[in-house]
Amino acid sequence: MKSLRVLFLFLYPLVGVAAQHLEVRTEKITGIEVSPLLVGANIIYSHEDGREWNDGEKVRILKESGIQNLRYPEGHQVSFWDWEFPYHEAYEDIWNPRYEKKLSPKRKAKLKAKYSNRLGLDQFLSICEESGVEPIIGINMFQGYKYDRIEESIAKAVKLVRYCKSKSPKNRYYFLDNEAGHQPAKNNHIPISAYIKLIPQYSKAIKEADPEAQIIANVISWGKVEALIRDAGAYVDIYEHHWYYSNRKWGEFYLEDWRAEAFDDEQAKRFLQFNEWKTTYGQPHLKFGLLEWNLGPAKAVEGATLGNDLYQGLVQADMLIQMIRNDVFMASMWPLTWKSRTKKSEYRNLINSRTGEVSPSQHIFSSFAKAAKGRVLEVDRTSTLGLSNLTVLSPGRQSVMIYFINKTPEEKSVDILIDRPVASVQKLIYRGRGHGLTEVDRGNATVGGNRIHLLLPDTSFAFLEVKLSGDEKVIQLKEDSQR
Repeated sequence: MKSLRVLFLFLYPLVGVAAQHLEVRTEKITGIEVSPLLVGANIIYSHEDGREWNDGEKVRILKESGIQNLRYPEGHQVSFWDWEFPYHEAYEDIWNPRYEKKLSPKRKAKLKAKYSNRLGLDQFLSICEESGVEPIIGINMFQGYKYDRIEESIAKAVKLVRYCKSKSPKNRYYFLDNEAGHQPAKNNHIPISAYIKLIPQYSKAIKEADPEAQIIANVISWGKVEALIRDAGAYVDIYEHHWYYSNRKWGEFYLEDWRAEAFDDEQAKRFLQFNEWKTTYGQPHLKFGLLEWNLGPAKAVEGATLGNDLYQGLVQADMLIQMIRNDVFMASMWPLTWKSRTKKSEYRNLINSRTGEVSPSQHIFSSFAKAAKGRVLEVDRTSTLGLSNLTVLSPGRQSVMIYFINKTPEEKSVDILIDRPVASVQKLIYRGRGHGLTEVDRGNATVGGNRIHLLLPDTSFAFLEVKLSGDEKVIQLKEDSQR
């Protein structure tokens, strides 16, 4: 395949603009094709009022945000979810004999009346169909394990798969419970060793019901992923992990640490190890997913940086770049909406549970959604110098999508030279506006011939969609600095 090169000229500063001395040579096309399932979200059935979807506003938000998949009924709640009677309390052990004994017809009627407006499976499938997104549906394994009713649990899973298949031909992704091995002392999850042993039984039964079904597995401990691949990899199509970004300590965010990072070291090791284990145990078919990811809670801790819309969007963009560079197949941000008693974590939602407003992160997602099925053009990282970049060629080779994250507290001046005529350039700048607020600017970038000029504000994200004109040529993309 012909090489593609881009020239980024980092100029001496204009008035008030700090100099950027970079010399980056991009390599040939890497061969990585951007997955069309990277921009997704978790939809929590017990936090969604089905009536709020009737006016079409939330469907519009999904479309405008570029959402490509929805994971349902969410993470830990799947371990207590009854798809045939989704009116139990969200974390109730529904197969606990003492609970079942009290579940009289009268009690069931009261529960149904109380939670009748929850987002049910049928409505979820309809939303996916209307939005054009891929459904990812959970299988409750925990109740069968905890109460020694494995065969019944498998039969219920098979019934679910057959039902989904009858409703829509798009239902093919099923995740087997959630975070096996988490909270062992509370007995709220399946132990990892037991989970791995159960995977073949569930997988074979589900695939017999739907041969095209794709099985997704997940454990809480990265140290046990090798055993899962070794012992059950043949029965899994996608292994997915959960990645909530933090630094220094889980749940805390330090802006200065993030500025200095080239990439997340721990996650980079996971990507590498996953591919090594696939090779070692002869499971080349396995794909990698991240079905829960986001900036972590970013708690109000002395010395740490409190989370807000701006930092969430920047970290999300950084994480998405890492996902694409490492050929991640599927990802679902957590959460679409989570109703909390406080406003402190509302910024992590895509849709605000109180106001219905969409997060500024919508612009991050819609920008990356445009890269679907495109080819990554370079692999060099510039983030060690404070400027992260990803460049993707569209499937039809008629546009180039360029992503930047300016991690520095200084504005950067960038010139981009493309060796093919430029028809137009649309830009999006995602930056802070004081007090944790975010401002999104759209417009046309300054173009002169095949040269594009861009000013990157401090601590910002930028997306350029470059429409090319003329016949298909080799697009020369080089990065250099002017001294």
